[in-house]
Amino acid sequence: MCRNYLRDYGGPLVDWPGDDVKPDWAALYPIPASKRIEDRPTKKRRHAQQAAGASAADTEVSSDDDDDFWLSPRMACRLHFAGRQYVNAWCLQDSGGYDQPVLDDLPPVVVPYAKGKAWMAAYTQAAMRLVRRLEKGVELRPNCTAEELVLHRLIDMAKISWEEEDEVVAEAIKGLPRSTLDEDFDLVSDAAFQDHDVLMLFDMPQLINTSEMSQMMGCANLHPQDWFKPFKQHLTSNHV
Repeated sequence: MCRNYLRDYGGPLVDWPGDDVKPDWAALYPIPASKRIEDRPTKKRRHAQQAAGASAADTEVSSDDDDDFWLSPRMACRLHFAGRQYVNAWCLQDSGGYDQPVLDDLPPVVVPYAKGKAWMAAYTQAAMRLVRRLEKGVELRPNCTAEELVLHRLIDMAKISWEEEDEVVAEAIKGLPRSTLDEDFDLVSDAAFQDHDVLMLFDMPQLINTSEMSQMMGCANLHPQDWFKPFKQHLTSNHV
């Protein structure tokens, strides 16, 4: 009997709309006054724009500017664009789950499970939930292992589109207020994830099985059959 992975998460299923969803990013993700570039005096504004355009590795932020993490409108829009692209171009391909490009993004030990339609349907829902939360202005925190892997991919995709100066993305964020965290992808990752255990499966596939090693490392829900179990049950409906 084929297992229904969609039941594992327990929350409402996502009804995927067309591409006409146009969230008000500036309203959903307001910029703290101290971080809004447009509101700064001309001299400071120029410095902030230079810092915002530099890579995270080249930009030093003073401790005085360290506030609690918040997602900027432009970053939210970038991640949302990546999320919709990920779902539309990869997850929703009608290829039976056996030859989809998304398989290349998964740890090899997970691929045999991902080739099943039921597993891939649940994985697609995980990706859709992340996109939905962005559209609602909900805190960007993955709530299951599948969502963790998806979010890693969305951050990577958004960063690549920024580095390659993607014209479509540039058009999408045009007109949104600028901030000092618009391109700080590393900070997004640091704030969103409690750990990066799911990425260890690429090099340590044995971690899918409960063992003394996995317990010592504090790993949980790494087996593909456990990827859709929620970390926090009370958050399983925060995407609707």
